[in-house]
Amino acid sequence: VLEETNESNGGGTPVSPLRQFVDAQTATANSTGIDSNSTNFIRYENVVIVTKVLWPADLRKNLKPNLCYLSHAYNDKRKYDIVVFTTNPWTEDQISELQAVVAPAKLTVALEAPPLEEQ
Repeated sequence: VLEETNESNGGGTPVSPLRQFVDAQTATANSTGIDSNSTNFIRYENVVIVTKVLWPADLRKNLKPNLCYLSHAYNDKRKYDIVVFTTNPWTEDQISELQAVVAPAKLTVALEAPPLEEQ
């Protein structure tokens, strides 16, 4: 804990280095007109998020929750398109289910090779 104190509470409470960092970042964001709840990333053109799924069980068990986290924690403001490479064909219902998770971002599923069991 630093010996500096927080002036907003009368100067009596020590301020941690993490609190100082967060306060400085918030002040910088506010002075530049950036939403303080933003991750302060710039949206670049011609960018996609890419992942690969090897096994059918990974679709609901891992991919759906991960895309949900990614969409809400990072991609909610940027809305980058997402491409999923797979070696297993998916049904239209499976693809639609994942598209609903990442919407309004666009999700593309690309079949790239035969399943691993067949290689």
